[in-house]
Amino acid sequence: MGRPRTGTKELRSGVWHARITVENGKREWYSLGTADEPLATRRLQRLIEKTNKGERPPTEGELAAAVPEVSKEWSTFREYAEIWIQRREEEGVVSATDEAHNLRAYAYPIIGSKRLPEVKPADVKQVLSAALSAGRSFETLKKIRGAMSRVYRSAVLDELVQDNPVEKTEVPKRRGTVVVKKRRTILTDDEVAQYLACPTVDEELQLMSLVARVEGGMRTGDLNRWDWKHIDTLDFAQCVVPRSKTEEPQVLEIPEVLRARLRARWEAARRPSAGPVFPVRRGPNQGGFRAKRGISFASRLRRDLAKAGLTRRELFHETATTLPVDFHSFRRAFNTALAAAGVNVQVAMRLAGHSDERTHMRYVMDAPAMRRIPDAAIPRLESAGSSAPSFATGTGRNPSPHVQETRRATVDSNHWPSAPEADALSS
Repeated sequence: MGRPRTGTKELRSGVWHARITVENGKREWYSLGTADEPLATRRLQRLIEKTNKGERPPTEGELAAAVPEVSKEWSTFREYAEIWIQRREEEGVVSATDEAHNLRAYAYPIIGSKRLPEVKPADVKQVLSAALSAGRSFETLKKIRGAMSRVYRSAVLDELVQDNPVEKTEVPKRRGTVVVKKRRTILTDDEVAQYLACPTVDEELQLMSLVARVEGGMRTGDLNRWDWKHIDTLDFAQCVVPRSKTEEPQVLEIPEVLRARLRARWEAARRPSAGPVFPVRRGPNQGGFRAKRGISFASRLRRDLAKAGLTRRELFHETATTLPVDFHSFRRAFNTALAAAGVNVQVAMRLAGHSDERTHMRYVMDAPAMRRIPDAAIPRLESAGSSAPSFATGTGRNPSPHVQETRRATVDSNHWPSAPEADALSS
């Protein structure tokens, strides 16, 4: 019996091809019918197995049927997750790198060798408990769980499993600790105006802040990918927002308050037809696009806010309920303003580029109208200057005259929130 046949693979015109040794020592090429390298490797293995058994090499169609894009035969969690990660990277999902790290560092050691249908909620809990024991933060645990859940969500769509075991678990917490969900502080409109009027702060950061506040709440990643070809440089009437998170470019009107400043930057850049609106300012990539991730303007922003004379403590220091302002706070301010204006939820989600209604509703709950207790919910008390009323009902069966009057006032009151308030509350 001769030596087992081997083979190599090569990407040709976007499709993987295999070269294997057949009869008489000849090496021939076969199409593996896929651009997916992990899948091509498995099809190459199947091709070699067939030829080693003395069978004729399968055709491309037979090979595709024998080793489909997703196969229950080889789909361990690790194998399927690696294909899922590759898909995410090819789609340009900015979080793919972090997802890959969390899966490889925390999930694979415990459930990587299990086949997809074999993973149970108890296994997922073990992954999270191990990460907790390793000292990982609550936010990191949420990201680990989220990555595993998205893998299984994809596996359900690929019909490899019936349900998602991750959805049946919760992120564990350390005993004796309470996770306080603090919101980032956002600037008021008066504070934004004061900052934008300051002549001694970073002019580029000023413009970026204004864009993030009024142009669909653009994220840092959107601004780093914004190209002059995305902007109507004739009238500055509209632009394309390159939504880096959803990869769904969006056409929006350019608000009047932004047009003059944006045109001035275009003129200063010598009227380019393409290229980054906010390029790298120094280093080997000077003039090019900034990285999609890992860029933070928070420290620069807080420095310039202080330089502009803003002194509100919440902007710079963590409090019992809030975190200091960061650049993403401008996006939060845009979404909160939409909610406060009573904008229809579907319209607001479209303007902000939100795909999940739950995300948008967090901003609705932060709107000023959601902090105001309607007068109709407050009992009408005695006039000012009188002694504090007592709500005791006394010893008899009937309540005191004061309580009776309070009840009548509450029931008969016709004072309800104004229309904008009611719309905001109902939305």
